[in-house]
Amino acid sequence: MGTKEGDEENGRRRKTRERILKAAKKVITKKGMEATTIRKIADKAGVSPGLVIQHFGSKAGLIQEIFLESNKILLDIFKERMDSAESFLELALGALESMCARDLHDPAL
Repeated sequence: MGTKEGDEENGRRRKTRERILKAAKKVITKKGMEATTIRKIADKAGVSPGLVIQHFGSKAGLIQEIFLESNKILLDIFKERMDSAESFLELALGALESMCARDLHDPAL
């Protein structure tokens, strides 16, 4: 069982990580992937560039996390549809529905 201080620290780390991810999405949407830098993301998130690196390791690691997060919705819905599909058409419609759900959740990416 964790301590109160440990739980608070984990909560702060999670919130900081979420703030960095949100800032990264905004910067990438506005500037594009090539022009996006760790410094720009850090400035937008209100943290140091070193903290961004501490959480994600690199710009590539951060972009990978954004990709994985945005596609988790697609994968979850698609897996559910695959399990219940009784025909190829139902499977194809499930794939389309999954992509739409992901795009509605995060249209900028």
